[in-house]
Amino acid sequence: MKNIRILNANSFLGKNNVITHVHEGTEFILVTKGNCGIDVKGVHLKGAPDSLFIIPPETLHNQINHAHTMTNYISFKLYGKNPFNRPCELSLAGDKWLSRWITDIVELYRFSHEDVSVQTCSILLAIIERLKTLIKKPLFLESIHPSIMKAVKFIEEDISRELTVNAIASRCGVSASYLNILFKKHFGYGPLKYLQSLRMRYARRLLTDPYMPIKQIGIMCGYDDVNYFCRLFRKNNNISPGQFRLQSFSKQKQTREN
Repeated sequence: MKNIRILNANSFLGKNNVITHVHEGTEFILVTKGNCGIDVKGVHLKGAPDSLFIIPPETLHNQINHAHTMTNYISFKLYGKNPFNRPCELSLAGDKWLSRWITDIVELYRFSHEDVSVQTCSILLAIIERLKTLIKKPLFLESIHPSIMKAVKFIEEDISRELTVNAIASRCGVSASYLNILFKKHFGYGPLKYLQSLRMRYARRLLTDPYMPIKQIGIMCGYDDVNYFCRLFRKNNNISPGQFRLQSFSKQKQTREN
């Protein structure tokens, strides 16, 4: 596409800080696990899971990780007027699509051995249009029910622990049935399905490490029974953890060779 070009899309996983650096294009950084902050233009932006940092082009910034942190990031160049002229942080906790779309771009960019530039740029343009709408709504966060925000924060504090809807609802000061209604309204599914989606996303990231045993990955994702973890992973991804790992390595190898 002539009006937009993706420069890079990838994932970060680790505890080490990212030194001060600069990108030619605009950068979106989505926090999927952990807590981190970014120093940019004399301001310290704080991020937690579902936080999206927006960094304008040619802007010095770092990333200070306060725990084991995972992010998906996209760097891109817009040819024409750029609506992202100041650094900021947005919570995507109440949005059904943006986190999913950003993850889709990263996975397509990293693992597809085909030319997916049209698909990734099309998704990115959809992200930009949606973000432009959200940025114009200063009350975006206020539009999310406080109990949703409390529940999401509580769930994401430790996705490996065992949780029930009753426990989450009690923490938020609402009934389990009402919490289910709130989650289904905002996300399209209940709080335990939300937790499961976070665990599956984390599992897919960990499976790109060839040295980490699948049993250990299951435990880190909250499943002590490796057989149950494998069955659940297959149900959610239509492929076993071992097959997913082999497929990922194969795509990475083909990408390097091309």
